[in-house]
Amino acid sequence: MDEGSNSQGIEDILNTRTTNVGPPEQKAQPVNVPTSFKQRAMVVDEIWHAAGDNASDIDWYAKRTVLAGIYSTTEIYMLTDTSPDFHDTMAFLDARVKDAFDLKKTIQELHQTLLGIILRRGYVLVGHKVVRKI
Repeated sequence: MDEGSNSQGIEDILNTRTTNVGPPEQKAQPVNVPTSFKQRAMVVDEIWHAAGDNASDIDWYAKRTVLAGIYSTTEIYMLTDTSPDFHDTMAFLDARVKDAFDLKKTIQELHQTLLGIILRRGYVLVGHKVVRKI
């Protein structure tokens, strides 16, 4: 699945989830924090699976952590949103998803740049290790 459709799939799922949970002021109670964390982890995992993610390496943790942050900040933003049909919240969500995918692209570009610098300086990549050429 390409990143564009992955981003749109996640955005669609989050839009549906945030608009169908009921009045947020009823959910935001300190007594609900433990349950909220557990449910948040389950929802984030389900969203990634629905978007077609099958990661089983360190990306599994990174993706879920980033998405949990997006989900949490969007819910907090929604608590004070007075726009019709939570229009401002959906715009906020769109921007956060875009930021997350832009960050991933930036990290990949940085990795390629650093690898290029390392290789030009006489080092080689052996497996996952960088070693000096003799």
